[in-house]
Amino acid sequence: MSDDRLRRSYDMLLAIRADTGNDRGGCPPVERIASLIRREEDEDSRLALLDHVMACPFCQPEFELLRVAERASGEQARTTDP
Repeated sequence: MSDDRLRRSYDMLLAIRADTGNDRGGCPPVERIASLIRREEDEDSRLALLDHVMACPFCQPEFELLRVAERASGEQARTTDP
């Protein structure tokens, strides 16, 4: 996936998030979903967040997009390292 396509996809998800703002009462901020992917929280917090994300029709696409972006950035780093 190209950077441009990834950027457009993310912008689209942010627009959807803004349009459905009030319907997303218990949804975590996108930064917290990103921290889930990077495994930055303790295990209990991550598992609770993952339960929400996998059951939520709003958060699941964001999670998948962020997961792909994280994987792509890791692959990019490996190909540019000497």
